[in-house]
Amino acid sequence: MPTKYSDVVMYLDAIANNANGNVASAPHGYWWHVNQDINQAPLAYNDFVTGTIFGVTDSRGNPIPIIGTSSKQTDPLQSEFYILLSTPGGSGGFQQMPKGGPFITDAGFSVTLSDNTTVTGAQIMTNLEEWLGHGYPE
Repeated sequence: MPTKYSDVVMYLDAIANNANGNVASAPHGYWWHVNQDINQAPLAYNDFVTGTIFGVTDSRGNPIPIIGTSSKQTDPLQSEFYILLSTPGGSGGFQQMPKGGPFITDAGFSVTLSDNTTVTGAQIMTNLEEWLGHGYPE
């Protein structure tokens, strides 16, 4: 079954709920939810795929696209969203997320999703790559 937007939200929620640090206190909070609050609804699909990460800017003070559907960012697998989840050590001056881990790249990483299935970090990465690589279906 192809990965869809609701799966991505479940992955992000499970990763955040398993984090060593307090995601709510990060500058971006739960940026993939309305009002950066995990108890609120997820961002509307279009806001996610065309929006920016709340509370975070690049070194020039520009907002950072979530996926990067603009002409400046044509490869979603190079988006900050994907890179910061999947790159040990982080990228572009940002640490791998979630800050303090555990990370989806850690050996043995797994989380239980809201539908009670357990998924490994490797499977999350594969599914995110598939989702992003196939035009991030709703």
